[in-house]
Amino acid sequence: MAEESHGGSRRPHMYRHPDEECDRILGDYSVEDKLEDVSRGVRVAGVDSVKAGRCGPIVTNREVLLRLSVNKHDRLAVTSLHDNNAGIIRTTVMRYFGTGAVADKIERALMQRMADHARLYQDPEDPDVWLARCVDTQCDRLRNEAIRDEADRN
Repeated sequence: MAEESHGGSRRPHMYRHPDEECDRILGDYSVEDKLEDVSRGVRVAGVDSVKAGRCGPIVTNREVLLRLSVNKHDRLAVTSLHDNNAGIIRTTVMRYFGTGAVADKIERALMQRMADHARLYQDPEDPDVWLARCVDTQCDRLRNEAIRDEADRN
């Protein structure tokens, strides 16, 4: 991992790679090392990769996206992503699917898809804008998949 200097301090510079390269590039390091690099990159004070799960919720969407870009199965990050964006998530799910059991099921699927796509977030982009666009795009895709599945059954 390359390092860049900002005002005399050095921090790791994270690059985005296509899916087929991720396993080879990130696979050389343990999950703890990957999380530690993310923690250093966002300068989370006093948090190392071993203690990250016991320190409470992640505060910002940017931190959540950076953690999920390393480990899309990070439950703390997914929970924080949902908590930070509950309003926009519920509003968008209701717009596409209404309310009830189907909407609850869709919301869980949506959270997993957002975690899966976190690696596509580009660091200088506004994380709130990116998340709103991602929620809308994934809800649209889920609705289209449901329509296609219903048509296939008939």
